[in-house]
Amino acid sequence: MYVCLFFIVGKEKVAQYEKVAQENVRNKERTDSLIKEVSRLSKQLNDSQEERKRLTSKVTELQQYWKDSSARLQHLQQIQKEAIKQKEQNETLQANKYYILFEVLIGSNFLFCFILLKKEGNNATKRVKTPLRAAEKHTATHLKKKMTQNNLQQKEEEVNHLKDLLKTQTNKQSDNYNTLLEELQQWKTKAEGIDQLKNELQNTKKEKEKWRNDFEQMTSKLKHEQTLKHEFETQYSQLKANHTTLQNEHRSIQQQYTHLQQQYAAIQNELSILINYNNN
Repeated sequence: MYVCLFFIVGKEKVAQYEKVAQENVRNKERTDSLIKEVSRLSKQLNDSQEERKRLTSKVTELQQYWKDSSARLQHLQQIQKEAIKQKEQNETLQANKYYILFEVLIGSNFLFCFILLKKEGNNATKRVKTPLRAAEKHTATHLKKKMTQNNLQQKEEEVNHLKDLLKTQTNKQSDNYNTLLEELQQWKTKAEGIDQLKNELQNTKKEKEKWRNDFEQMTSKLKHEQTLKHEFETQYSQLKANHTTLQNEHRSIQQQYTHLQQQYAAIQNELSILINYNNN
């Protein structure tokens, strides 16, 4: 009876041990899977941090580009103001040129009229003067006219030189202005790229936050699995100790049963002896 009871109890314990062992294997597989998942998420988190550093560096670079573009724009505006000022000065110079030409023409006419009046007033004197005197006066008048023409030509040459200089400077400033406008357009395009990178950085932050939450959840699950594993190991140790105790109890009961069988056999021998004695 005790043997059957022990056999049944031992069979149930073995079944429990096998079930616990299978559960332990499944827990170990889940634990390994969780460890691999945590390693993968850690790698993704590190990659995300590297990508964030790269994007942050790119944003900083583009911000510096934007600052340089603003400085170039201010310089361009200053050049534009100087060009407008130079244009006004050139217009003033052009007006002064015409004014000078007007004054020269008036002066020439006045000189011509004066010469005519003087010539008409001195007709009587000229008639009595020698031809050499008349020739000298004519030569002096011709020299004055020639000097006046030379002065006018020199003024025109100066004005033309200033016009050419102004045109050259204006073309140069216009080229610089166009170049700076193209650079400004490029910087604006890069600024739009900054906005796009900011959006990508924001999305990366959201993904990083999601990965962090997933990592925390996986860590919590891993801790829970470790707790279950510890409880299982504790229960397994207790069951193993109980099994050892039951084995010891079984040995003790079997020894008692053997001892009782011996006593029973001794009692049967004594009873047989008594029966035989009574019969005799």
